[in-house]
Amino acid sequence: MKIAAAPLVLIAVVLGCGAPRPAAGPADGGARDAAAPDAAAPFDAPAPAADAADGATVTRLEYVFPDGWLYAYDLGAVAAASPGQRLDPVKKVALPTAAGVRGVAVDVAGAKLYLSYGGDGTASCDHGRGSLLQVDLRTDAVTWTRTYDHGVDGLAVTPDGTRLYVPSGECAGDGVWYVASPTDGADHGTIDTCAFVSPAACAHGPHNTIVSLDGAHVYLGNRDIDGAGNDRLFVADTATNAVTRAVGPFKSGLRPFTINGAETLVYMTVSCLIGFQVGDLATGQVVATVDLTAMGFTNPGCSQPHLTAPSHGISLSPDERELFVIDAPNDTVHVFDVSGARARAPVKVADLRLSGSMSGDECVDHPGVACACAYDCQRFGWLQHSIDGRYLFVGDSGDVIDTVKRQTVAAFPAMADSRKMVEIDFQSGRPLASSQRSTVGHVTR
Repeated sequence: MKIAAAPLVLIAVVLGCGAPRPAAGPADGGARDAAAPDAAAPFDAPAPAADAADGATVTRLEYVFPDGWLYAYDLGAVAAASPGQRLDPVKKVALPTAAGVRGVAVDVAGAKLYLSYGGDGTASCDHGRGSLLQVDLRTDAVTWTRTYDHGVDGLAVTPDGTRLYVPSGECAGDGVWYVASPTDGADHGTIDTCAFVSPAACAHGPHNTIVSLDGAHVYLGNRDIDGAGNDRLFVADTATNAVTRAVGPFKSGLRPFTINGAETLVYMTVSCLIGFQVGDLATGQVVATVDLTAMGFTNPGCSQPHLTAPSHGISLSPDERELFVIDAPNDTVHVFDVSGARARAPVKVADLRLSGSMSGDECVDHPGVACACAYDCQRFGWLQHSIDGRYLFVGDSGDVIDTVKRQTVAAFPAMADSRKMVEIDFQSGRPLASSQRSTVGHVTR
């Protein structure tokens, strides 16, 4: 088994209410037993390297993007924080993204950050046109912006930084991803997922995007906002921008997802389900469904906007031993053992109660956080691992969870008002590594 180093580029995706919760079981919130069979050890990331020229150490920052702003938090301060302490940002930068941030992607080698913002399609929503901007990570200056005639959503960038994949938005009536230039954001091609299947079977609402670790494939998730039951994940070849296969159908519209490093499995959250499904990327079949209501957790239903995605957050640990899934109605993050044979038949091992509430809207009653949410303000949630796997960041609650102690150890206030975030590490003022917003596995074979 080989564990790939943290990628030098990043990907992305975008864009849940309080309810009675079941009593905690013995594993609830407990630290993992390192001696237990199949127990997951923290990801053994390389130690921070020293710059040969000046001996500089690595600064690890978590970037968070409420509408109109960039906040950065120092991960070095988390270890010294008292449990649940609200930490101050080390950086706060105003950005022209007040129209609503939809996704974030990072090109580490090029020292560039990309944010999609504005409208998310025009078929069933009226949020205006979509836009894209580039930020120079060395100066935090916006180097260009571009506004399109189409919507935008959770974009991704290839590891070499040469191509951006920008979905037309969850409210779009098509199945199109645009291939944009990192030079100025201009569209240079499209991927039409509808062309791969018959029109009657085509999912609408291009929403979330992941590029594989080696950059060979791009994974395209349609939300199917019209509820037509067209719920497949599409895989395209980045060399040709042609769709080569489809996975599913899943139970309903596709929401946040993650893949393993070997690209054999996808863990998919879907509309209205508290839990997730497992798809085989080789056969295209759904091989498992985990429904948390069968384990005693309450699902109030799917009739209100903030309940359409009760598990709007899923993250695979870099060592691929554990899968974390959000449960917004119950203010809980569930932990599953996915090591070995359990990768296809996950076993729940812990339930972690959040300190921050998942009810209500972003940008309400959070002193010290400058933000005014443009739209889609309900706290759906998001999950993202740190590069070394030690921390799990919970969007829309602000919790920073220690994955070894299995408890909240700090809070990033701006992260209670955003579900768009990513870790970027710096050395001598330049980006050194980045996580992915949708944390994928790093075990390659």
